[in-house]
Amino acid sequence: MASEAKLAQSRSDRSGKAVGWIIGTTLLLAVLLGVWLFGRYRQSEQHILLSLREFADRGKALSAEGCVGAVIDWSRRCRALESICLSSAPRLVGACLQGRERRRYCSGRSGFETHQSFRRCTQRGARQGLAKKVCASAYRTIDGFCRYRQAKLATPLGAN
Repeated sequence: MASEAKLAQSRSDRSGKAVGWIIGTTLLLAVLLGVWLFGRYRQSEQHILLSLREFADRGKALSAEGCVGAVIDWSRRCRALESICLSSAPRLVGACLQGRERRRYCSGRSGFETHQSFRRCTQRGARQGLAKKVCASAYRTIDGFCRYRQAKLATPLGAN
């Protein structure tokens, strides 16, 4: 009876050590993964900030359609995390559009319809993946930019 109790205690000790080892290893891996992801996020953030400066400068010479083409090309070589590349596309297009006056381009535009931007993206070769999503996002950004600009111009002076 005593040897059975010792055997049961020995099994319990081994399973307790195994559980502790598994939990410890899991925690270590989680910390290492967190450190690695934080490093990738920082690299992505720096890449996006440099790209924003680049697009602000390039916007002085590019048309609105040129801004779309530039952001599609950028998406194909984006070194950041994919989700960050996609979420940064509107900021990049906005920086590009603000590079010069777009009043003439925006005047009379009632907005891009989904099928128009889809057709334009397909013509640009952005048929799938990140490039397709970035292209659609770029046209939505242009639409919002022009709508905001027209609403701002239509607001009487002194009104909010």
